[in-house]
Amino acid sequence: MPSNHPLALLLRSSLARKINKRGFVSLLEQFLAREHISDSQLGELLLALPERGGKALEKQFKSVEKLQIAYVIEWALSNGKNTATFFETLPSTSLRCQHKYILYLKGIAANVARQTLTEDFYAALAQFSLELADNIQLSPENSTSKRLWYDLIFLWGTLIDQDSAVSLKPRIKEVLAKVSRATRAAGDSNMTAYVTRKFISTTDISASNGHEKVIETEHSTAFKTSNFSPLNLDNKRFANYVALKKFIWLSNHFRLWKANTDLVRAFINFFRLHDLKHAELAKELTNSFLHGYSAAVKLRERPYVVFNWKNFILTDFAHDLKNLAHAFRVDHEWEDAIITSVASCTDTTVLLTKVGGATESYDLGREFTRACVYQGVVSLEKFTDAYPAISALTLAQAITHEIEIMSQVDTIDADFTTKLYNMDPAFTSFEESKLVDYSRNLLSSDLRFLKAKQQRLASVTCDLIDKLIQEKHNEKLSWVALLLLNVPAIANYIFYQGSPWNVLNKFINYIDNETFNVDDDDGNFQDTYTCFGVMLTGVVSLASLFGINFAEISIQSSYTLDYINEFYFRLSDPLTSNYAGIDEQEKQIIASYDRLFTEWAKALFDVNNDGLTDELLKSVNVKQIYKFVYLLFREAFTARVVGSLNETSLNNGIDYLSQSFLAPCSLEAMQWLISRVGPQQKTSNTMIEILLRILETNTGIASSLNTSEHNYTFRMILNIVGPSIVRKIRSFGNMISENMQKLMNKILQETDAEYCQWNILADEQTNGHVSTNSIKNEITSFLKESEAMMSDSLIEAWARMKHKWDSVPSEAICYTLLEEVEHSAGTRGSVIMEESKLVVDFYLFMLTCSGAPDADDVDSYLVALNSSRKSESLMTKAGSQFALTINDHYSSVFNESGPDPIGTSNGDDSRPQEEPLGGYGMSDLFDDMSENLFDELMALFNKQADMTTGQKSPTENQPLDCQASYMKMMRRRSHLWSVIRLIASPQYENATQLTSLARSKLTGELQHWRSAHGF
Repeated sequence: MPSNHPLALLLRSSLARKINKRGFVSLLEQFLAREHISDSQLGELLLALPERGGKALEKQFKSVEKLQIAYVIEWALSNGKNTATFFETLPSTSLRCQHKYILYLKGIAANVARQTLTEDFYAALAQFSLELADNIQLSPENSTSKRLWYDLIFLWGTLIDQDSAVSLKPRIKEVLAKVSRATRAAGDSNMTAYVTRKFISTTDISASNGHEKVIETEHSTAFKTSNFSPLNLDNKRFANYVALKKFIWLSNHFRLWKANTDLVRAFINFFRLHDLKHAELAKELTNSFLHGYSAAVKLRERPYVVFNWKNFILTDFAHDLKNLAHAFRVDHEWEDAIITSVASCTDTTVLLTKVGGATESYDLGREFTRACVYQGVVSLEKFTDAYPAISALTLAQAITHEIEIMSQVDTIDADFTTKLYNMDPAFTSFEESKLVDYSRNLLSSDLRFLKAKQQRLASVTCDLIDKLIQEKHNEKLSWVALLLLNVPAIANYIFYQGSPWNVLNKFINYIDNETFNVDDDDGNFQDTYTCFGVMLTGVVSLASLFGINFAEISIQSSYTLDYINEFYFRLSDPLTSNYAGIDEQEKQIIASYDRLFTEWAKALFDVNNDGLTDELLKSVNVKQIYKFVYLLFREAFTARVVGSLNETSLNNGIDYLSQSFLAPCSLEAMQWLISRVGPQQKTSNTMIEILLRILETNTGIASSLNTSEHNYTFRMILNIVGPSIVRKIRSFGNMISENMQKLMNKILQETDAEYCQWNILADEQTNGHVSTNSIKNEITSFLKESEAMMSDSLIEAWARMKHKWDSVPSEAICYTLLEEVEHSAGTRGSVIMEESKLVVDFYLFMLTCSGAPDADDVDSYLVALNSSRKSESLMTKAGSQFALTINDHYSSVFNESGPDPIGTSNGDDSRPQEEPLGGYGMSDLFDDMSENLFDELMALFNKQADMTTGQKSPTENQPLDCQASYMKMMRRRSHLWSVIRLIASPQYENATQLTSLARSKLTGELQHWRSAHGF
């Protein structure tokens, strides 16, 4: 007889009404917050699956069972505590129940591996597996236990396929070893073979320190001939090539925020500089960093990269040299070599630098030498001899250096507390706080020398953000965003101590999880909207300025990151006004959207209308306004082009973009307009006119209503879109119109010269197709010619070559690598063989160095590289049909829940269909229910479901480790990952000897990287 317990009634009623998974989890969490339920009750009332009925109800039974499993798994994956409870409770259910849940998890393993709770899931699953291994009876007679055991093994195998680094975790290795022993003991040869191939081969790769033992395939010895000797890079004719590799190696570390480590020691290890004499080593290091900085400037590397070069030289480099000098027990020869190397550098890029927000240029070499004096690497006497004009000043600075560290560092805490935390935005504006002026003065102080002061700046800022988030002080948080984007060099000092993620993670999680809802009687609701808009725009701008690329990566469980991908980069282009469905409810949604769209369009663009009233603004949640309003303006711009909207009406709407709370809409609108400008586009003049109008409206030229504080907000936007506009205008050559010139001049006046005009003269580059032969020939010629190049010519050649490398597809890299590996094993001494060795060396270096992998990355690459599993083809299989759904329609901007974060499997355990319940009658389910309990819960749920924004599921409310998710996705998109998969694909299955040798060489390169960095 069915239980009358309220939890059982809640489950049965939810199943009867086919409530979606997130709705059920919301109801369940509210119920559990009110009622105490023991683990045994949870297993009996929630996890336990009903027994099968008659054959007539088989189809309905399966549908209900699948929906219940989906409910439970959604709840289990909503947070780490629930995950642990689920796996602790699961053994109390029948073997059949356990098998069903494991089977479902196997089907969604690919999606589980991408969730933020992965570590909690692995830990709980590991404990469940160990207990099951101790208790399960794998006898031929017990088919259910065997199915459970085998599907548990397949689940682990699928998880390893998704993330091969899983098998390297100590706890997981223990589990896999025990599972392997239990499987062998059962005597099933097929499963034993699977376990050996899937588990043992992956864990054995890390059996020795540094991955010194490499698994070799049966064909791997075929190419081990005496002809295959390593390339001798000590040869003088390779000096320029090696110098280039050193620059690329260092620059990639600075580009990927990997500089704040023991970089100098890793550099020495990687390029095997240990055998140099002390004086030669000091000269080599000094020249590599100073000339590398110069090359970065001349190559027009991104400003934050150049800044990181500069900041490392003035802080960490001198400190690392001090540690090396102590380790090597060197004396005066070390400081003599440094002084001589700096004095020999006559490059004006080094002698006259203004990087880091400095108002006046300075000699980077001299400032580096002064930093060496502070660290005790260079004596004050030696420095006085080299720079006699500043000896007195330097003496005073050297004496007071420690005092500065102890006193001035502490003043940062007080200054930020006074100028930001203790300020009341109700009485003081952002401009009146003088935060921008204070930060600019800080850039001209001794901040660039004092590592401790920079670290304190970073920690104070991060702690302050944490405190403001805890207090939900939105206006002060928006001030932080304005400060970082209006004084980007200050942001660079903060990010240098870790990475932009130190701040981005905090803002993204706050924006994602805070509702920013306002009360109906809140007269200052636009202030809340403004703060949200500034913070959201700040995240977009910080990511864009500091090298976080979300262009091809979307984390759909994050509103912020999904917004950046879909609306900032993709400009919502996949959305359409067309709809091909027949569902009446969906048609009603679209009709409601159209009515709302018309109402807002009239408010924005009808000069005779009352405009955007408070009631109209409150009718759409703030998180959807920036999607919805952007679509309105996009349609208005198109209408202006075709002549169905006059200039006066359009300008009426554009005037609203001068409101700070619509900052993200300005950003999106300008991005879309830029994409429609070009010498071959007929709409260019109209788009330029609109851009000029937006710029004038937002900078106070066209309206007297703008405040200087708003200019800070718009300048933050212009710093991002401005350079693209200028480059587009320059592409017109001598056909630049008066409006184009006016627009370009205003952008140059308003944007940050260092961070936003660095590549303003560069041509628009498109990564078009680069053929295999083209890239191979270009690289071969480049490498051969590098032998005779001067340093400046080498930099220019690499500037051209770098674009080639960035554009080439992974398939072409893999093909060329294998081809050149084959040639490099040819006749000893032949020209082709020597050229091929050079190409192979370059490819191996670039594949590894481009991502500057950390220890976890190297683990993943090595496991994948040496796995015996054949990977599938990288070709995407397209369906035979295409149909527009409600998710493709503009109205989907109001569907905040988005795609199912868990996903569905393609097999028998796919998402349950909403089918009739047959024998389960509604009256039967509710006859015994307490009237108030479920109705109250349902009322809460319906209230949430009826809101246009909806509420996030418990899974989404968990803090998202954006950095970890981003880095994992970037690793999977790297050339190295793709090449590893291609080598193991069926495409090269007939070239096992060749791919084996390529694997060996890639493994060696990764091991060398690991060893050099001390992972």
